[in-house]
Amino acid sequence: MLKESQLALTPSPFKVVGDERIIRRFLMQYLDLMSFSPEAEQEWLHSGGFQQDLLEVTSEHSITLRTGAIQRLKMVIYISNLRISMGYFAAFPIGFLNVYKDSKFFLAAKDLMHYIAKEKIPSRETQLQEILFFAVYLMSEERPTNRAKHLRYLRRRRIGEKEHPFSVCLERLSDIAGFNLTDDDIFLFHIYQTFKRIHLGNEFNTETLQSSMLQHLPYYETNPLFQTLEKLVAETFSKIPLVFSKLNVLEIFTLFQAAILRRKNKHVIQAALVCRTYYEKDYIREVLKYHFGHKLAISTLDSSSVDLISEYEEFDLVISTELNQSSKLIGHLPAINVSAFPTGSELMEIRQFIHDHFFEQIGLDKEMIYPFEK
Repeated sequence: MLKESQLALTPSPFKVVGDERIIRRFLMQYLDLMSFSPEAEQEWLHSGGFQQDLLEVTSEHSITLRTGAIQRLKMVIYISNLRISMGYFAAFPIGFLNVYKDSKFFLAAKDLMHYIAKEKIPSRETQLQEILFFAVYLMSEERPTNRAKHLRYLRRRRIGEKEHPFSVCLERLSDIAGFNLTDDDIFLFHIYQTFKRIHLGNEFNTETLQSSMLQHLPYYETNPLFQTLEKLVAETFSKIPLVFSKLNVLEIFTLFQAAILRRKNKHVIQAALVCRTYYEKDYIREVLKYHFGHKLAISTLDSSSVDLISEYEEFDLVISTELNQSSKLIGHLPAINVSAFPTGSELMEIRQFIHDHFFEQIGLDKEMIYPFEK
């Protein structure tokens, strides 16, 4: 965590040294990693009232918070109080204060500053700096109030600017995925918020990224897809510049993985089921529906039609009780033979075909995607 935070630890006495903003960020990430809850600290008496006031203030200033923001903002206040009690104060360049002092985030933070002990803040200027410190975290936790409107804005303005790094990055990510990621509302909404938060973190040396992911980093930083994404974002945003930590890349990695799996979960195989009798057809069809649900769109055909199936264009797979054991194709179509009472190995073969078919369609190495088969 110290390495990721770019801080140093003195040998004796043990003490974290560096920029105060980064030290506070480090403490928040460390306590998050240790699953510390501010409510567990008996000396911090304002926890319940702070949450209620936070919701009221953000509502008054038309600020909508993203998932988990309340707990993280509680931690920001808790750490601020802790550091101020020791005589350490946050400081930003004066230009930052001039730019943001009239923003809704600064005004909202100002309304909540009674949760920080004023008698321990030596000057009005220092108090304004502490207000800005909380305002920056509040800004990074904001999410758009109207998701549909925000998505329209992203598609018309941001993605429409072909040379903008965000647009270029999405295009390159889509090339890797094998489909247009901008069609995925969930991915588009969250990836933009991620880049926005990383940009704020770079500018202000603040970050609310959950450090619980840090313990998983050694398992995934060697993944070829992780390394590809790390290189991609570094190159794409180099002109801004935007610096991505490995934890930032891991967050993008999870959003990308989720988009692929979401696409996979919607993937449907058009299957022709060919049986000898009506009771075989009825039973096997329901067994397949039970095991594969919407992943198989099943059309049942009479065994006399088996020679005509290869002429149809809508099928991806033939499942039949009529095939010779050595037969794997009907015309140009792959085929899987099943018994009247499908066995586990036969169902596993169908499951593997569905899995392989999806990755063949998008042209992505399946070993890069959960469940990471290699």
